[in-house]
Amino acid sequence: MPVPDRKVTVLPRIEPQKRVAIYCRVSSASREQIHSLINQISFLTMEVGSNPDFRIVDIYMDVHSGSSVSGRPEYKRLLKDCHCGEIDVVYAKSVSRFGRDSLEAMKAIQELVMEGVLVHFSEYDIRTEDAGSMLQIQIAAAIAEDENRTRSKNIIWGIKHQAEDGTSSLYRRKCYGYRSKDGVLVIVPEEAENVRLIFDLYLKGYSVVKILNELEARGIKSPTGKDRWCKRSIDTMLSNEKYIGDVVVLKSYSSGFPDNKRMKNLNVDPLHPMFVAEQSHDAIIKRVVFDAVQAEKLRRSNIVRDATGTHRSSKKYSAKGVVI
Repeated sequence: MPVPDRKVTVLPRIEPQKRVAIYCRVSSASREQIHSLINQISFLTMEVGSNPDFRIVDIYMDVHSGSSVSGRPEYKRLLKDCHCGEIDVVYAKSVSRFGRDSLEAMKAIQELVMEGVLVHFSEYDIRTEDAGSMLQIQIAAAIAEDENRTRSKNIIWGIKHQAEDGTSSLYRRKCYGYRSKDGVLVIVPEEAENVRLIFDLYLKGYSVVKILNELEARGIKSPTGKDRWCKRSIDTMLSNEKYIGDVVVLKSYSSGFPDNKRMKNLNVDPLHPMFVAEQSHDAIIKRVVFDAVQAEKLRRSNIVRDATGTHRSSKKYSAKGVVI
């Protein structure tokens, strides 16, 4: 049979859509920051959605300071998914949202590029597939890091200045036994009775654990409304100078950029002073009682300071009020 004439053409090749991940980050859970997070997601979603070659496969969101990957689980998950070959393109608003530590950000971006993952930063339309993009990213990361360092210094200066002139909100931060009213700590009578009970029991020889059990037996709820009290809550209360009407602020401080670790303030560094406002509000505990408790806490402590230095004693305080 004769072969019929057929017009044969090659079907156009269908390019698969690139799998796109969107990464967004804000530094805190404040209303303004959450609004910013929503705006980031909305903007990037529309930008990626307008490209027919792209398909959004996941959105990664972190609420944490961007100075390091610590505490950013979504950032870690993003990098893991990229390494596993599940992502082709990463979209972020800016390099500063991706990471404010320039070395860390550049290392992550270079690793992604080597694995074939493209990275787009919308703010300056920086794309890793463009020539010279890595230099642009490096400059943007360095600028973001410098801005963050300056911002950190300004925040720390502001906190110290407000603490020094007495306008800091730290002076009216409430604790169990008090509520804040018109910028002043006001006693909550029912809670104040429980505070006095805790101090009284401690001076009678009760251990923190025994106090905890006594409160539970009396049906007294914890500061968070739970049936069971936390040992740390009671121990902190017994050392809280607010109960004698004083307020000490800046008991801890940030180590600064880039680590931003919380450090206990030993009040020995002139760069990190502590401030006290005496008789800032009405007292719940008499000063003589508070001082007696501090002396008793020291007596019961198993920390020994001698000629060999500071170390823990092999003996400890028991609920019976003796050292064993």
